[in-house]
Amino acid sequence: MGKLEEKIALITGGNGGIGFATAMRFVKEGAYVFITGRRESELAAAVFFASSNRNRLPAKHLLIAGGLR
Repeated sequence: MGKLEEKIALITGGNGGIGFATAMRFVKEGAYVFITGRRESELAAAVFFASSNRNRLPAKHLLIAGGLR
């Protein structure tokens, strides 16, 4: 059981850098994570990378992206 099991996190600027690394770590600790950012193409790329087989993230904790305008 992770430290953040069944918790919900909203991370702004989660499409790259520290925000994305934080989102990935929270997911590995068991949290449901929502990421936001300004550029939808970068958000889509971040979600694709996070859900790739290489990262082996729990399927139920898939990162969900939403663009801000």
